Amino acid sequence: MINYFFYPQTFASEAIDAMIKCLNDMNEAVLCCNQDVEKFRHDESFYSLHDKDGNMTYQMICDANPLLGYRVLPAMFRHFQTVPSGVICEDLEGLRKNYPIECCLFGIFYDPKDYNHIGCLADFKKNRITIARSLVAPHTFQKLSSLLFEKLKFSDDALRQYIAMGQEVMSGLMAVFIRMNNYCMSWKDGSIQVCKMQTDFGILISDESDTVKNDSHLCAQRNFFVSEKIGYQKCFLHVKVGNLRIHIFPNNEDNTIFITYIGKHLSTKKYKC
Repeated sequence: MINYFFYPQTFASEAIDAMIKCLNDMNEAVLCCNQDVEKFRHDESFYSLHDKDGNMTYQMICDANPLLGYRVLPAMFRHFQTVPSGVICEDLEGLRKNYPIECCLFGIFYDPKDYNHIGCLADFKKNRITIARSLVAPHTFQKLSSLLFEKLKFSDDALRQYIAMGQEVMSGLMAVFIRMNNYCMSWKDGSIQVCKMQTDFGILISDESDTVKNDSHLCAQRNFFVSEKIGYQKCFLHVKVGNLRIHIFPNNEDNTIFITYIGKHLSTKKYKC
């Protein structure tokens, strides 16, 4: 679980424009968060915050941007879980005593100390990936995969196969998944480009030979379930990672790659598994 705590204390001496930008970015972050693994929390102190001249910060926001103050913020905070007053603090180690998985502060941080300090939507998108990678383990990967890889999807079988690999093998495969996802982020239109994956992203990908494709038994080994929408497909494209193979199905409609098989080398005419 990744916990994001709203830290309004950073608003104390800020201009109204900076406050509005931070709150709008936070709302975008809340809307795109993965609720299975990401939680936003606050202690409602924002509503009683005053600036150095004694003006109520929330009222200043409402006066400057009524839509944000009266409609967006109340709707956003309904997605937050409320924590007791005094729990949220700059001492992240103290926060972790109550929320032991991962803790981040969301406020106006112009010079973040580390990935636990989030000042804008760009910080949120970047830091959540950094955090998710640090939390990857066999029992967490399924939930974290959507944060880790925007353009990779895993079939149920592939997920089970990956999780069964063990931590050391998982780490090696993770590096390949990252390169595959990076390729997909650059894939704008048309069919998947195998040569580009090889030369620009260092992915050892290849197609099956005609001998394999024309053999009904060998074809059947490569007929994998992709998703409920797509069903079963013959997945001839595969990535080599040491002695392992990753069979994939490229979806040209949304430029994503489905991982459908992770395991030992499948049979060919020359090789019997």
